Amino acid sequence: MLIVKCIALDNVRYLRHRAPDEVRYGFMAGGGLLGLIYGIRRGMIRKLFYATVGTATAASIIYPKEAKGYALIAFCTAKKYATIGYNFVAGGRFSSDTFTSFSSDYFAHVFVHILCI
Repeated sequence: MLIVKCIALDNVRYLRHRAPDEVRYGFMAGGGLLGLIYGIRRGMIRKLFYATVGTATAASIIYPKEAKGYALIAFCTAKKYATIGYNFVAGGRFSSDTFTSFSSDYFAHVFVHILCI
């Protein structure tokens, strides 16, 4: 088991630092193909969803800092729209002053900060 873990970590280290771009793109395409195969007997939406998740997972293995930044942006955006949806269903009023901290400048600042860590 320890040997398998060492081989896997060595392969991830190779993909992150020394691999040419073609190998990285092939790894991401393989993740998408694996997701597509996983969703082969389901509907078209699920095939697309699984292929997207497979590609995103492979990309996050290769580019972890960028994935962290995009995940933070997606979480903040989902939180914003979940609050808007809740207020719509509950009958509350939406105020544009509520989400001033969710501007694109804020996202750009957070993303650059994560990449520089």
